[in-house]
Amino acid sequence: MSEADREHAVSEEVIRCHRDSQPVLIGTRTVTSSERLGRKLGLQNIQHVILNATRLAQEAGIIEDAGLKGRVTIATNMAGRGTDIELGKGVRELGGLHVLVTEPHESRRVDRQFFGRSGRQGDPGLVSRFYSLDDVLFQKFLPRFLHRLMTKTAHPSTGEIPYPLLCRGLLKYVQIRAEKLAVFRRKQVSENDRRQRSSLGFVRD
Repeated sequence: MSEADREHAVSEEVIRCHRDSQPVLIGTRTVTSSERLGRKLGLQNIQHVILNATRLAQEAGIIEDAGLKGRVTIATNMAGRGTDIELGKGVRELGGLHVLVTEPHESRRVDRQFFGRSGRQGDPGLVSRFYSLDDVLFQKFLPRFLHRLMTKTAHPSTGEIPYPLLCRGLLKYVQIRAEKLAVFRRKQVSENDRRQRSSLGFVRD
């Protein structure tokens, strides 16, 4: 239900995977989120690597090593694109790379790109998503009455909302709304540029 509930659930999942030495690649939406999650994992004594806009020089190397046994990597969703993640020795037997996404992006395409980091070229893999009603996308595009309804269904102690099909439907709804708004804004910018060019009225000899 809340950002705190989500971060707790993410930490518990990472601890479980790390205990088995399964590599985890955690996707965050912003640099701030990646740094905050890193501090939380640090308090749990889990060694990890953070890849975001402040560490571009090391980007390719960090992503290449994300499939090594026991590795925990935190990355913004756009980081490290175009770099293959090869599984380290013994990782296939552990189930492959576990990609864990912590907040939905406005574009479903970006989410799918990050999901596609796992299970590539016949390798085993796993993808998990942990979202909360505090996420920007739900705050901006989910109607208030639906927000209140989902809040009432949450488990009182864990904050978990026990209706995965409904959650998927609402996620698709808010992402479609966000994508339509992005298309509208791009059209507006293009139309404004066209009007500006036509209003200049320069005459060439």
